[in-house]
Amino acid sequence: MKNTIIFLLAAGLATAVIAQSNRNDSLSNVLRAGINAFTGNSQQGQTSLEQLTANWNETARNAARQMFEKYGPPQEVTASRLVWHDNRPWKRTEVINQDVPHNFPTQHTDVLAQTLAIDVPVDRYSDLAAFDGSVTANRTAGEFTACSNREEHNLIALNLASDILSGRLTVPQARQRLAELVQQSDSGQRVAYAGDIRFSLPVSSRTGDADRPAGQGWSDRGYQNQGQNQSWSGRGNGNSDWQNNNNNNNQDWRQIGR
Repeated sequence: MKNTIIFLLAAGLATAVIAQSNRNDSLSNVLRAGINAFTGNSQQGQTSLEQLTANWNETARNAARQMFEKYGPPQEVTASRLVWHDNRPWKRTEVINQDVPHNFPTQHTDVLAQTLAIDVPVDRYSDLAAFDGSVTANRTAGEFTACSNREEHNLIALNLASDILSGRLTVPQARQRLAELVQQSDSGQRVAYAGDIRFSLPVSSRTGDADRPAGQGWSDRGYQNQGQNQSWSGRGNGNSDWQNNNNNNNQDWRQIGR
C-alpha cells in the first residue's frame, strides 16, 4: 500500500513537471524567436501573444491584447514585458506583467506605461506628483509618462496634466476632472480627452537635458533656472500649447489637438 502511494505521488509529480516543462518550452520558443514569433497572419500572432501572457495577471493580459490589436506586434519581447517603439503619438509603449496597485481615481493595477518625447519644466514636477503619482517626467531623457491599466486612462491623465502645466486647471480641479472622465470613459461614453493627445508635441525627438558635470559651471541657481526657462500657455477649445522658451534643443512644435 505504501509503495502504491509513493508510486502515485511520483507519477503525479512527474506529470506536473512535464506540463511545466511543456509550458516553459512554449515560452522559450516564443522568446527565442523574439519578434518573429508575432509575424505571419494575425491569428498566429494572437496565438504567440496568448502563449507569452498565459501566466500574466489579467490586467496585463488585457492591456497586451489591447495594444496588440491597435499597434500590431511589439518590437521587444521578454517573459514579463512587451515594448512598442514610435507607435505614434507615443515614443514608447510598455505592457509589464507587474502588480503595482493604484487606488486613484479607482482601484486598478498599473501595467501600461506610455511615454511622450517632450520636456516638462523642472519646477512643475511637484504639481505632477500631487496630481497623479503615475504621471511622471524624466528630465534627462526628456520624457513624459503615464502608467495605468488602459490607454484611454493614460491619455486622459496626460491631457489633464497639460491643463495643469498651462494654468488652465489647478491640481485639485484636475484630480476631480480625472475621476469624472475616467468614470465616463469606463461607462462607454465618448470622452474627447481619451481619444488623442490634445497638446503640441515636438516634431523632432531631440528632447532631454543631459545637464553638465559638477564643477563645470553647475550651480543650484543654474539648475533652478532650467525649469524657469520653460513656460506653458493654454489654447481655447480645450487644447493646450506647450511653449518651450529654452533654445538648447532648437525644437520645432506642431499643434495636433483635435
